[in-house]
This record gives sequence, C-alpha cells and structure tokens, in this order.
Amino acid sequence: MGGTPSGVARATVALREFEKANGRKRTPVIACTASVTKDDREACESADMDDYVSKPVARDVLNRVLLTWLGQPAAGS
Repeated sequence: MGGTPSGVARATVALREFEKANGRKRTPVIACTASVTKDDREACESADMDDYVSKPVARDVLNRVLLTWLGQPAAGS
C-alpha cells in the first residue's frame, strides 16, 4: 500500500465521505495486505480503515477480526 494511496484506500476515503454526508452508519473496512509493515498499517489508518490482516490469512485471525467488527453470529446462523 505504501507511497501513493491505493484504489482501495481512495475507495475507503470516498465511502467515509459518503457515510458522513448521508448520515449513514459506519461500514467496517478491513484491509487484506500482502504484508503488514509500518507503512501498510499507516496507510490503512490514514485511509480510515478499521483493521487489517496480512496474507496468507490464518482462519483464526480472520475469524477474530470479523467477530471484532461484525459481532457474534445470530443464534441458529
């Protein structure tokens, strides 16, 4: 991600602007990056993303991150 903003970072910024302008609830945005360097983390934060995971994504890590932002599944799901 580092350096110039990626398409995903620009899309996240546009999403946040749309949410704010239209009084919409915040949509969780989770980046999936090839690595999680300091620059990658900073790029995610500056684009107002909520979290990030690095590839290859371990199932338990993905599960933890999704539960953090989406909550527990409904009973019977």
